[in-house]
Amino acid sequence: TLVVLGYGGLTALSYDKTLPGLRLMGNQVGLKNQKEVNDHLKKISDANSQRIITVKIDENSVEKKVEEFKVEIDGARTTAIAMKYGKSYEIFPNLEYFKLLASPSREIRPIFLWNTDTQKILDQLPNNAKEPEDAKFVIKNDVLSVEVEKSGYKLDANAFMKSVEDCLALGCK
Repeated sequence: TLVVLGYGGLTALSYDKTLPGLRLMGNQVGLKNQKEVNDHLKKISDANSQRIITVKIDENSVEKKVEEFKVEIDGARTTAIAMKYGKSYEIFPNLEYFKLLASPSREIRPIFLWNTDTQKILDQLPNNAKEPEDAKFVIKNDVLSVEVEKSGYKLDANAFMKSVEDCLALGCK
């Protein structure tokens, strides 16, 4: 009976709120209603927009505010995830919730919204592509030698975007 009462109490307590113990980007959002979660996300997104990320490529680096990449937390979708997380039929705590309670992190990950196309993001970075150079034959003083080939790279915009999201969601390390 205690288990049933506890489960019923938990269901009543979190009926129109997030479940207790839920964390989002290192912050406690358990037992918050939809407006409180959305307001919390707005504050985090505003603070994130002013964060500076240094991007280093070869010997060049550039510092950009997150807002220059035009990325922000999608408040509506992330709030919806938080409100539904661990609930069946959006009301009853389910097995996922109890797994979350057993987890040391108790974190849900925000959804990010990019308000630009990927090529524009890469265009902001220095040396965002470097073509490989094939090995060359060089003759000096009657000696034929081969110059070492230089490797190249092309940045993957999706991988870059995921790295920025990880930095914002989990902290840059």
